[in-house]
Amino acid sequence: MLPLHPADELADIRAQIARLRKREAELRSALLLCDDPDMRVGDTHKVVVKTLRSRVFEKSRLPQVIQSDPRFFRTREVTHVCLLPTERLARRQGLFSGLGLTPRPNEAEFDVLEPFAAILRES
Repeated sequence: MLPLHPADELADIRAQIARLRKREAELRSALLLCDDPDMRVGDTHKVVVKTLRSRVFEKSRLPQVIQSDPRFFRTREVTHVCLLPTERLARRQGLFSGLGLTPRPNEAEFDVLEPFAAILRES
């Protein structure tokens, strides 16, 4: 397998996380709907459902004069790492589509892909 660029590896990891979160939501929903307590006990783990309550400050209930007063605001800076597809990805998907090859080949496919890799490096 060819080594992945960190940006591509990050994209793969985020896709895996998305699949795992979807599966987690499905399992959570099934366990919450389950009426049989025995179905919440596995070989190595058991599910315990708890409901927690906490007090929440409702800033929308404050008078508008306070909500719009700049003295009560602060600036917060957040750094996000965003992933955008490159033109190379679009070309790669076009080159590999219909050929039965994957963008990340196994060792058996490496010789077949060498000419395509050279084209991608040139651009």
